[in-house]
Amino acid sequence: MSEVVKIANLASTYGIGVQFHTCGGPIATAATLQVEAAISNFLIHEGHEINLKPDNYHSSKFHYQPADGYYQVSNRPGIGQELSEKAMESAEMLVVE
Repeated sequence: MSEVVKIANLASTYGIGVQFHTCGGPIATAATLQVEAAISNFLIHEGHEINLKPDNYHSSKFHYQPADGYYQVSNRPGIGQELSEKAMESAEMLVVE
């Protein structure tokens, strides 16, 4: 994420705006919102309907959706998102020794 912020800052030097193509679930959305809030040349948040598909929607605890055309950026720790209990229970476990 810090590398993306550096690239956005470089683009800003030349007056170029940044729009991320967030074609993922709630984890990608939360991460993207944090980066967008950290840069000065953010233009628009592009969401995707895949974020509302049941498997994606139920994979996380928090569901960031726009209200009146705006997203609320979380102030929770990290990217402001956590995997749901359902996602954790259905995840494949792999132990590396």
